[in-house]
Amino acid sequence: MLEKDKKGRECIYEVSKVKMEMPIEVGDYTDFYASRNHAENVGEMFRGKDNKLMPNWLHMPIAYHGRSSTLNINSTFHRP
Repeated sequence: MLEKDKKGRECIYEVSKVKMEMPIEVGDYTDFYASRNHAENVGEMFRGKDNKLMPNWLHMPIAYHGRSSTLNINSTFHRP
C-alpha cells in the first residue's frame, strides 16, 4: 500500500517498482585522508610500518585523485 503526504503525493513505493539511477554524471573528484587511521592504513601498505604516516599529514590536508568509475548505483564495484 502506498502512503500519501499532506499534499496527497505518494511518498512510499514498493521496492519492486523502484528503478535506481545515478542522479548526475560524476566526473573525476578529489578525496581526502580525513582520518588518521585511514592515512596510517594506506601509508603502511605503501611505505611499511616504520614510515606509515608522513609528517606533513598532521599539518596540511592530504588528498588523492578519485575515479568516478568506482561509483555505482548497486553493490557491484569495478576497478579499471
